[in-house]
Amino acid sequence: MNEKKKITFNHLFIYLNVFFSFFLLLIYLSIETDPEKYGYFSLLSLLYSPILLINIIFIFYWLIVKKPYFLLSTIIIIIGYSHLQKQIQFFGKKINKPKNSMKIISFNTRNFVHNGWEDINRKEIKKQLIKILNEENANIICLQEFPDTLIELNNEYYSYQNSGTIILTNQKIINTQNLKLKSNRLNSCIYMDLIYEKDTIRVYNMHLESVQIDEKDNFFTKIHKIKEANTIRINQIKTIKNDMESCEYPIIICGDMNNSPYSLAYEKITENLDDAFVKSGFGLGHTFKYLIPLRIDYIFHEKTIDSYNFEIKKKDISDHNMIKCNITVN
Repeated sequence: MNEKKKITFNHLFIYLNVFFSFFLLLIYLSIETDPEKYGYFSLLSLLYSPILLINIIFIFYWLIVKKPYFLLSTIIIIIGYSHLQKQIQFFGKKINKPKNSMKIISFNTRNFVHNGWEDINRKEIKKQLIKILNEENANIICLQEFPDTLIELNNEYYSYQNSGTIILTNQKIINTQNLKLKSNRLNSCIYMDLIYEKDTIRVYNMHLESVQIDEKDNFFTKIHKIKEANTIRINQIKTIKNDMESCEYPIIICGDMNNSPYSLAYEKITENLDDAFVKSGFGLGHTFKYLIPLRIDYIFHEKTIDSYNFEIKKKDISDHNMIKCNITVN
């Protein structure tokens, strides 16, 4: 490539770099916007991962050709570092055996239909799930899209369920409740108050509004469904937060939020809560099998609770990955 063509090519790259850098800034702004008020603008947050990747490519390109323009994307990414760490973690807290800790699991089981609706396939999926849960031997298990009324495990668990959302625990339960969420689907949120050591804690299990996109939907129908579901989830979060504010116990919230960390729903629910992945995870936060890495399954907890050893475990019995961590109450 001669010098003239090289300069022209670099000029084009500068313009593209400026465009995608400011696009990333717009995405930061969209994360804070209410989908009920600003509609489709809030959907820009869905593009965070691919636009971030494009900016990273620009950084490497300018470093290779030894030009200072790499600073543009670098500065923009640093500005939004708080969003980056919601998807990628390098310094999670790892403790071999936290003292007086409990293990928590959250997993969307997809109604046991990952290999089809046939009974023989669903029974096999259930057997695999039972094997996994017996091996994990967790103290608290939160399952979403769980089609049965009970599950028999090696150890004795107490349970509470509503609309396919179930909590199992080997701790003493003193109270259970179903929160009435406005939903176009069978989405729900339940909680139980249980005794842990000398403390009482409240554990919520949520499965928030699903998008339910059909393969036959055109592009505009899909976008409308995503916007509508985002709006419903904001109101569902308000219902959960109202209940949280009246709770006098330390709180843990698990489940499938059907929203990425780059959303107003995530911002709202984490106002007074920590994200266990951010506190103690490692690597790429990928909990839902899709074209791009999506993290829509979470374990949140109050700041009086510590979380350790957060893991995302790939399981071939669902389109979701299982998440787990250890917690201790201070």
